[in-house]
Amino acid sequence: MRVRDIAVIATACIALSGCISLPKFGAAHKAEQGRLERALEMNPANAHAAFSLGKGKLDIGEYSAAAKLFQRAIDANPKFEEAFLGLGVSLLEDSDFTAAEKAYKQLLVLNAKSVGANEGLATIELERHNLTKAREYATRANSLDPTSPQAIRVLGEIHYINGEYAEALAIWDTIETDPGADPSRVPFQNDLRQYLAKYGER
Repeated sequence: MRVRDIAVIATACIALSGCISLPKFGAAHKAEQGRLERALEMNPANAHAAFSLGKGKLDIGEYSAAAKLFQRAIDANPKFEEAFLGLGVSLLEDSDFTAAEKAYKQLLVLNAKSVGANEGLATIELERHNLTKAREYATRANSLDPTSPQAIRVLGEIHYINGEYAEALAIWDTIETDPGADPSRVPFQNDLRQYLAKYGER
């Protein structure tokens, strides 16, 4: 499982009540972006403007720029949990696992029950091939929010890597209708089902 399969879904979790959601195209986007950039230029400590611009950059895949803006939001407001989550996701998508891990752990200091932080750390450990730690973080995230697709995907991936195909499919099947599900994985899971039926777990 690539980082994007899990981490891109986390962008949907970076929400803040009342926070501006930038449209991706057209004049409305440029006008909103310009207003936010002006606000940040006039007041570099405007955490909300930095966060909103960072989320806009994250949405279009400019991860390095997004990370810098989320860090500015954190510098302005060190208790800004959503900014830490945004920073972690941006760094994770940019494959800077060490920095992403630091951001997620700082978020856990602020909120020990952060589902997003535990999911992010699970993803990092999975990329590092550390299945024990990945399972630990994913299980914790799943216990905090049993409906979270990210934690379920990580747990399923761990079962798959260990050759526990039935368990992997059983877990993945619980989220196959999730709006954030990757449709490209459906043929893979169907193929795995056929393999399991013919050969079992080998």
